[in-house]
Amino acid sequence: MNAVIKESINVELEKQKVYGKLKEIADILRVDVATIYIYDEKTRELILWCSYGLERTSWGTRIPINRGLVGKCAKEMRPISVKEPSKHPDFYYVEGSGEEKYQSFLAIPVTQEGKLLGIFVVQTIEMKFFLSEEIKIIWNVAERFVKEILKLQKIGGEQRWKKLC
Repeated sequence: MNAVIKESINVELEKQKVYGKLKEIADILRVDVATIYIYDEKTRELILWCSYGLERTSWGTRIPINRGLVGKCAKEMRPISVKEPSKHPDFYYVEGSGEEKYQSFLAIPVTQEGKLLGIFVVQTIEMKFFLSEEIKIIWNVAERFVKEILKLQKIGGEQRWKKLC
């Protein structure tokens, strides 16, 4: 088997594992969407890296750090919880994501030593107010999960990481 084809298959399998984990997390948290945005410090963008619930065509979308609710979360380095996010003045629509139908939005910043690593977002179709206890639980899950994903980057190197994005 050609090495390039084999590598491509391995990358896709890794992404499928992440997707499966996101589905498990969404089921446990009783949300309809669980999404990981990875922060690219060089370009100052948030990359919609993988999502359970949003359309796959949106994966890889890059959002400038100063745009949208995820950008607001990144800038303020605090959770952002919003009902009816599509009506919020900071809402940034990602074309083809299908996110316009979700009525609740919670973004959690994932940091290490004060440095932004990414944003973990959950969304629901039914309007929901996330209680502070729920936010703490989701934050804990988000921190562990995103840091595990970023280990792939360090283990696989920059080129492999770019293929995963």
